[in-house]
Amino acid sequence: MKPRTLADWLRKAPGLKGLVNDCQQQLQLLQLVRSRLPDPLCDHCCSASLNGSQLVLGVDSPAWSGRLRLLQGRLKLELGQLDMPIQQVKVVVIPQSALPRPPLRPAQEALSRHNAQLIQSLAEQVENPQLKQSLGRLARHRSGQ
Repeated sequence: MKPRTLADWLRKAPGLKGLVNDCQQQLQLLQLVRSRLPDPLCDHCCSASLNGSQLVLGVDSPAWSGRLRLLQGRLKLELGQLDMPIQQVKVVVIPQSALPRPPLRPAQEALSRHNAQLIQSLAEQVENPQLKQSLGRLARHRSGQ
């Protein structure tokens, strides 16, 4: 039996299906709104939801909320042309602690002993002192050192 993903389970669970659909609609709305915002403002718009004819947009800092408020009229007009009659745009600041954190960078793998020896050997043959020094530092980044 093939394991089911959490998304599959949520879609089929009674009562949760609506929640999944709402999340998908909010994500589509967010993508639509972001596509109409200039760079870099589009990267700072974190959420979008419709509450009747009110569009609620979340941004990650007060500075970006001010810039987004300046574009409310244009945004209402553009979304209205897409048959989304927006009467009001509300901009809220979402605290950083509520935003998802970017994934941590994966740990860098250390050089194997063999590769470190090859690089050290190469460093000993290079005449350029700066390159020789750089290769020597690189060779020392092996496991256990």
